[in-house]
Amino acid sequence: MQNYQQLSALERQNLSLMRKLGKPIAQMAEYLGRHRSTLYRELKRNQHPGGYYCPQTASRLALRRRQRPAPKQRNPRLRAYVGRCLGKGWSLEQIAGRMKRLGRADRASTETLYQLVYSEYGRNLAWPERLTRGKPKRGAVGARNRARYLNFRPLSDRPRTADERQEFGHWEGDSVHFSASKNQRHITTLLERQCRYAIAILQPTPKSKTVMTAIKAAFANQPLPACNSLTLDQGTEFSYYQLLERKARYARRRLTTYFCKPKSPWQKGGVENFNLRLRRFLPRNFDIKQLTHRQLKRIIKMMNRTPRKCLDFLTPEEAYLTACRASR
Repeated sequence: MQNYQQLSALERQNLSLMRKLGKPIAQMAEYLGRHRSTLYRELKRNQHPGGYYCPQTASRLALRRRQRPAPKQRNPRLRAYVGRCLGKGWSLEQIAGRMKRLGRADRASTETLYQLVYSEYGRNLAWPERLTRGKPKRGAVGARNRARYLNFRPLSDRPRTADERQEFGHWEGDSVHFSASKNQRHITTLLERQCRYAIAILQPTPKSKTVMTAIKAAFANQPLPACNSLTLDQGTEFSYYQLLERKARYARRRLTTYFCKPKSPWQKGGVENFNLRLRRFLPRNFDIKQLTHRQLKRIIKMMNRTPRKCLDFLTPEEAYLTACRASR
């Protein structure tokens, strides 16, 4: 069964012309490849106030109807409740879940709340700015392209000692993108799970072979005991992961790669947390073209030399050097 689609501007012009020629609905539907009920509905809902069908007026009325908030989004009680909860710092998922738990008659799904927040009403109240990420525009749902991963190791196969941070040398990796870079120039971040020691690589392109070659070169400069495994997400930039598992001229250095489930960033929460702290120095709207390798290295060195409570206020650099010495 095909998904229903609104008539295009050309279809509306042809419909208007055939209507003026007195063609029957069945013939119009056959010519346009549409069901008769679609044309009946179009002529009824989008006709000109004067009683005739005009393609320009029909397109304008259809667009206005699509932009109009749904009845549930126009509910004043729902709007008031969402406004109060956003003021408390709640996420839209938390608001929707709380309404469901309370059994509110005006409850709505998370998607409905997103549409409300990014509607003209929500924008006038600056609701998008109250969300966790505060994006002025909502990204397309499921817009990120994902590579097809075959025969990869799921995160469930990773050793328990790595999951519980008991063993040294297990890393997490992620990409940090910037709005001004148009998905080209970006940063790859790598975080050692036990010591929270970080490595950052300035990437000129999202091509997987380039990205994975740079990651392999970065691990080539690390001690052999520090290179056990790497956990990644299923983004296209990591699809050439087999490169890390090949034996190379630098001794036995070969990383085992594991992959999180799609849309599950919490499964590599360490590097995600690091990226949030990195945003203090490199916000999303930062022009990454102005960033040099030396400047990035200076920022990462400062973060690696910042005491962490989870390390009993050792710095990640101190913990990493201690673990390297103990592993010899």
